Amino acid sequence: MKRTLIDLLVCPRHGRPLDLEKEEVLAANGSDGARGEIASGALVCPEGCHHPIVGGIPRFVESDRYAQNFGMQWNLHARTQLDGAASSLSRDRFFSETALGAADLDGKLVLDAGCGMGRFSDVVAGEGATVVGVDLTRAVESAHANVGGRERAHFAQADLFELPFRPATFDVVFSIGVLHHTPDPPRAFQRLVELVKPGGCLAISVYSKYPGWGWHEKVRERFTSKMDPEKLYRLCKLLVPLAPLFSLRIPGDPLYRLVWYPRGSSGYRDPQWRLLDLFDHYSPTYQFRYDYPEVAEWFRRAGIRQIELMPVPVCITGWKESRDWAATESGGHEDRPHYGHELTAH
Repeated sequence: MKRTLIDLLVCPRHGRPLDLEKEEVLAANGSDGARGEIASGALVCPEGCHHPIVGGIPRFVESDRYAQNFGMQWNLHARTQLDGAASSLSRDRFFSETALGAADLDGKLVLDAGCGMGRFSDVVAGEGATVVGVDLTRAVESAHANVGGRERAHFAQADLFELPFRPATFDVVFSIGVLHHTPDPPRAFQRLVELVKPGGCLAISVYSKYPGWGWHEKVRERFTSKMDPEKLYRLCKLLVPLAPLFSLRIPGDPLYRLVWYPRGSSGYRDPQWRLLDLFDHYSPTYQFRYDYPEVAEWFRRAGIRQIELMPVPVCITGWKESRDWAATESGGHEDRPHYGHELTAH
């Protein structure tokens, strides 16, 4: 953990500043390339809360609870989405789903809410931003190993519902493919809204209500999400090589309906990406789906009027009003949201 992160952190329970105690510092010329970073210790709240620093990462959760499958997934595939061509895929996805450009990131303070193994934190840090990645699971350890060597990249293990930051801390907050895996996505969204500075932006991406997903959701809810994660992972690993056998569509065939997803696997040809994709869809405890009007309503209720809908569903970026702009617009003008795309269900 870099010392500069401490200034951004507060106790998630009390909102109080944290003091560093019992720290152990890595050698500046250590073999892992760390430059005098804090390897272990504790962050202590005046109210008595102790938050340990383990493996160079401040920990604000006692367990990863409902999301432990994701921690296993990203530690097994720590660099699948970073190495080689995967890096450009991550970059393309980030910019296509957020409506942001490089100029929106350079010099900004950015929160990656649900960073996984750090693929999008890496993109943002590469554009000159200071990025803080948080994840509920131990996947944050892979993110720290992958991206933590960047001077302006920080990571913490924390719950989206109890994040260790003051309100209005970040210029940009983004969460790609995460909120729908929480037990209460609208409430998690509202927690992120609170962290955005006036004039800053919030970009989110959630699963859409594609037709035909009902059967898969029943399989996940009733069976696969209740399986031992390691056994489910092995099952997915067995299915992925069989993908070519399912290239012939057999409507109504129960086996086809079950394995349709590994056959398509989001179009990824790499077997490791297919495995990740399959496990990602059949393992979560929570997996909600939305359409554009539903998610746009989240922004409206949060008071965010200027939003842009991206062509890839369901991705929306909204800009908070600056205080000065809000003051000039408060004289009787009707609040109307601004849409970058027509607001229709997808």
